[in-house]
Amino acid sequence: MTLEELLEIESIKQTRTLGARHLDAGDWEALADLYTSDARCEFGPYGTWEDQSAFARLFREAEEPFVKNGPYSNLHVIVNHVVALTGPDTATGVIYLLDFVTGDMMRAGGNPLYWLGVYDEEYRKVDGRWKIARQSLNFTWPERTFNDGFFERHANTAVTPASPRATTGSATDFEEICQLSARYASGLDAFDMDALLEPFSDDAVFDAGPMGLEAYSGKDALREFFGHNQEVMADQMHLFGNFVVDFDGVDAAHGTNYLLQDGHNKDGAIVKCFCRNDDTYQRVAGRWRIATRRISPLMPPQLEGY
Repeated sequence: MTLEELLEIESIKQTRTLGARHLDAGDWEALADLYTSDARCEFGPYGTWEDQSAFARLFREAEEPFVKNGPYSNLHVIVNHVVALTGPDTATGVIYLLDFVTGDMMRAGGNPLYWLGVYDEEYRKVDGRWKIARQSLNFTWPERTFNDGFFERHANTAVTPASPRATTGSATDFEEICQLSARYASGLDAFDMDALLEPFSDDAVFDAGPMGLEAYSGKDALREFFGHNQEVMADQMHLFGNFVVDFDGVDAAHGTNYLLQDGHNKDGAIVKCFCRNDDTYQRVAGRWRIATRRISPLMPPQLEGY
């Protein structure tokens, strides 16, 4: 890659960083100016925008509930920006979003994390300036909402099977299994017992022995364990990733995933762990469920006061 290409990529990244700053500062006109006149924005629950002249107003209206406490009461953290130059004046990019809020917009339990998402973007140079020509926001948490074509462009949906058994599972099965952990995290962090238990089978085993805790079998035991979690925790956030799934048959699978958990107990002590889950999955009445989950620390956990 040439120095000139690196400078173009850095210029695109600067445009996106300015976008986050303008959004958090409430500078709607400056934000709208970062888009081309024919820009298209796909923002899930906030709709699809195609009239750039209305972007300033649309951003102001969308952000109004979040900025009651003034500028920078909503923080858009953008990371993992990958840019590909497709021509002298065009480029594409993928960028992760962590959206934090303050005040009464925080989620249950005082959780400041409001959205996790991935931007799928196109850029075009106009009069010497890189601008955003297309921006598609795909939400990954607390609900998973992906726009058409995202996986085809940015995910390996044709995974080479690790063994002949893996051919029994489809990309749809893989995605449904990944959503189990996302739904579990959403319920856990919202302190919603029914929602966090829903992804598990009725006879599920949750083995926290490697964490210095115990193993729990059946939903009644899981309810007791997570009831303790709700009693002692003031706030918490669970992020899952690095999913590997192998299929053992039409209705059975096993796999691993990583967990980052952070939070505070009600005494203010930090509770944090970086873990690996070893899972088995079963399809029950047409829907995938977590049958067993064994959670092991990847780094020494901070569980004092838990």
